[in-house]
Amino acid sequence: MESSYRQNKAALLKMFQQYRLCKYLEEVKGQRKELIEKVESAMERLPEIERKLITLRFLQSGSEYERNYNVCEAMQISSGTFQTIRNRAFYKLIYMFSKDAEQIREDHNNEANNA
Repeated sequence: MESSYRQNKAALLKMFQQYRLCKYLEEVKGQRKELIEKVESAMERLPEIERKLITLRFLQSGSEYERNYNVCEAMQISSGTFQTIRNRAFYKLIYMFSKDAEQIREDHNNEANNA
């Protein structure tokens, strides 16, 4: 189960990366617009503290340069609390994106095999 969580987490992080690229670097059309809408819709369903943490750490422009400790400081939470909140949010998002996560994981495996 832990390896499945790791694979799903990797797929979710890849989806966040695609979201940032679509949202902040490119003109939004078609599938890119669908991705943005899916992510934003799922984020709206999270509790406020989980939504804030995921947005600060993974979804806003420049968040790829943010580190966990920066988010902990901004939210005034400990590292352990950060991990607990993040993991809860990840489990919920993985469940919401289970089909999308499978597709992203397959695409990631195909990219790795072709490299």
